[in-house]
Amino acid sequence: MKNRIKNKKMGLKVMKLKSTPTKDKKTAKADETWVYSTAEICDFFEISAETLNNWYKKGAPKKGYGKWNLKELIKWKYTQTDSPEARKIKAEADLKEAKAEQELIKLEKEKGKYIPVSQVKEDLIQLFGYLKKEITSLGHEVATEINSYDAEIAISAKEVIDKKVNYVLELLAKGEGRIGGKKKK
Repeated sequence: MKNRIKNKKMGLKVMKLKSTPTKDKKTAKADETWVYSTAEICDFFEISAETLNNWYKKGAPKKGYGKWNLKELIKWKYTQTDSPEARKIKAEADLKEAKAEQELIKLEKEKGKYIPVSQVKEDLIQLFGYLKKEITSLGHEVATEINSYDAEIAISAKEVIDKKVNYVLELLAKGEGRIGGKKKK
């Protein structure tokens, strides 16, 4: 009966209708289903109220006094990566990992798993010197073997081999050789 009003001038009964909920009100109501109290949010994330307050100070969305939208809070928590504190924590973790790797290298060096760079250079110089000597003598050795059959073919074979060997050695000296199937840059 509250909704009925009599119009005195006309003597008509007018019924006042309740307005139908609009789409915005439905959306607002749906959003409200995700709103929980501080205690409920703390239980959900298994954190203390102090931690939740710290999240708020770092930019976590809050609905109102003691009210939190769980959906928005989850989005915030799992998408925040660029905050200064997050970068600091990541940098500290990276530093700890780097220090651990350095300590591991020191330990392995003491155990003799690593060779000093100077020793590797010296060994490579000797190896490449020996390799160059053996490769450059290859043409002469082939020519000596073939010479007993045909002297002209022996000289021709030596020239072809020497030409190819010198070409490859020049490429390697210039750093244009292929290493591991890829052209060295």
